[in-house]
Amino acid sequence: MEIAHCWYNYLTELSDDGKNPEKINSLKEDLSNVTLVGEYIGNPTHQHMVLYNRETLIFYGVVSNYSDMLCWPIDKALSLFKKHRLDVVIVQSLGLYSTYDALCDGLYKAFRDVAKGKIVEEEEGSVVYLTHRDKSGDKSLDRVLSMAKLKTIEYRIFRKIREKLRAYYNNEVKTGKAGDSSLIIKKFNKEMKDILEGNETPKPIEYYTGILEGAFRLI
Repeated sequence: MEIAHCWYNYLTELSDDGKNPEKINSLKEDLSNVTLVGEYIGNPTHQHMVLYNRETLIFYGVVSNYSDMLCWPIDKALSLFKKHRLDVVIVQSLGLYSTYDALCDGLYKAFRDVAKGKIVEEEEGSVVYLTHRDKSGDKSLDRVLSMAKLKTIEYRIFRKIREKLRAYYNNEVKTGKAGDSSLIIKKFNKEMKDILEGNETPKPIEYYTGILEGAFRLI
């Protein structure tokens, strides 16, 4: 229901409160054979790990309903989003690569840059689109070869903290007894070594351990 309400608000704004229904008709025509890919964000009752400052449907992909293509190239999707004033994620090109080694170097740098980002800035992370650009320059011949998610280390850490707290709470509810939080913290620190190996974090690991320790006192 919340998503439907959010979409209704978008259509109302798009059509200038119903004064320009032709804008909705144009949207319907462009969406007749495609599916938009996006997320519903910003509702405090459905908040995940990231705090958003607005409630909206935010889009990042378009899939043709009757095609074997993975999805549209991101620049083509962006044109559709902008045409109809749809909310869209931040998009950044990582460049063009003509050799496999250069591609691997570019992806590794992107992974490192995203991984060390703060969750308040990079949020969950990024989605990488690997696109084959046709040599002729004809964009209609471009194809998305693959997609991959890059997560910030901080996001993975906070998910791990949530996982530990949820298991602790569920066990307490089930057994009626509080578990040993010190053992959970010890296991958390051990798992963090694997996650952090070769990676940077915005803050030292003691900071995140302190959050976990403090959270136990609130359960």
